[in-house]
Amino acid sequence: STCSTCAGPTSADCVSCEGERFLLSGTCATSCGAGRYPDSLLGACQPCDESCDACLGPSSKNCTACPAHAPLLHDGGCHAACPAQTYLESAAACGACDATCASCDGPTSYNCLTCPSHLPHLLYSQCSCGAGYNSTGGTCSDIDECADGTHDCFSASSCANTAGGYTCSCPDGYAGDGRTCSDVDECADGGHTCDPRAACTNLIGAEGASLGFACECDNTTYPGFEGDGFFCTDIDECSRDTNDCPLESTCTNMEGNFSCSCNAGFQPLPEECEMCHGGFNCTDINECEEGI
Repeated sequence: STCSTCAGPTSADCVSCEGERFLLSGTCATSCGAGRYPDSLLGACQPCDESCDACLGPSSKNCTACPAHAPLLHDGGCHAACPAQTYLESAAACGACDATCASCDGPTSYNCLTCPSHLPHLLYSQCSCGAGYNSTGGTCSDIDECADGTHDCFSASSCANTAGGYTCSCPDGYAGDGRTCSDVDECADGGHTCDPRAACTNLIGAEGASLGFACECDNTTYPGFEGDGFFCTDIDECSRDTNDCPLESTCTNMEGNFSCSCNAGFQPLPEECEMCHGGFNCTDINECEEGI
C-alpha cells in the first residue's frame, strides 16, 4: 500500500513510492538509514559518497558525519585536517576563518594567525591597518606624518617619515631628543672652529647651510691680522706699503705688527714724532761734526 507503482505482488516490488517515502531496495521507507540520503528528484534513497559516514543531500557529498580517517566536517566534506582558511571549531568540525584573516587557529573565527595583503598588520590576533597607516582602496597606505603636519618633532625639517611612523632629530646647531631642542652655544662650549685670533658670535641654530656660529678676525685684540674668521693671517704692512714708518727708515714685518728702524747714516730724532710709527723720525747723522 505504500507503493505508488510496483513490479510485483509484494511490498518489496515497489518501483515508486507515495507521499514522504523513498524507494529503498524495492520497498518504500520513511528514512534511508546510515550511509544513504533521500534523493527528492528520484524519490529514492541514494548511497552517500565513500568519504562520508552519513549524508543529508541534496548530493552524495553533503556529509553530516565523518569516518575515523577523515573525522573533521567542513562545508559538507570530511577532512583529515582542517583545510586552508579554517580552524578546529570542535572535535569533529572545522569552522571558516573570518574574511579579515588569511589563516586562523580559534577559538573563534577572528583569532587570526596570518593576514591578507590588504590588511597586513596582525595585532592582538586581529588583521587591520596598523597605527600610522590608512585603509584606502582595499590596502594599507603609510601616513606621512612629516608632510601632513601630524608629527610632534621640533620642526618639520627634523622629522623623517618611516613605515608606520616617523623619527625626530634636532637640526644642526641644536641639542635635545628631537621633540624638544635647544640652541647649542658653540662659542661658549668650545665647539666652534674659529681661528684663535677671531671673535666667535653664537647664532640661533644652523638654518640651511650656515653654522650655528659666526667668526670674524678680532682686530681689536689682535691687530695686524685679517681673514675669514676661520683663518686669520698676518698682514704684511711693509710689502703693502700700509705702514707709517718715517722717511729714511726700513720697515720690518712682525707677527701681527711691524717695526721701523732708521737707515744707515740716519738716527732717530730725540724729539717725539706723533705721526710716526714708534713715535720718532729719522735725521741724517753729521759724521763730520760727530767725528765719525
